Amino acid sequence: MNVLLVDDDDTILIVTKEMLADEGFDVATAKSFDDAVGVLDKGNIDIIISDLMMPGVSGVELLYKLRTYKIPIITMSGLSRDVVIDELLSELGIAGVLQKPFMDNELIQCIRNSGLGGEDQEELDTD
Repeated sequence: MNVLLVDDDDTILIVTKEMLADEGFDVATAKSFDDAVGVLDKGNIDIIISDLMMPGVSGVELLYKLRTYKIPIITMSGLSRDVVIDELLSELGIAGVLQKPFMDNELIQCIRNSGLGGEDQEELDTD
């Protein structure tokens, strides 16, 4: 499965990419919305995992723009979750929400819950 990981924080990109690669995912990274568009326009991305707050674009604006690609999106955020955020994300059709910091099993489970885990991913140990 091909994952696009979008975050402006180098540490998050490196650590999360390693988590995903260790589980057999192919990972492309982007540090900005414009970089993400460049990767998406090349095609071959199955799921987007994106930070909710990126420089130069609001989280909601980012999600609206990314969802035009009709690819499942999982958001990551250091912001506290509440009912309003959950309702907004539900309205936008977001496949999942990861609260930073998160563990590798939470990340993999979120991908599996998106419906894109694939048969190979069914055997992942998420404990």
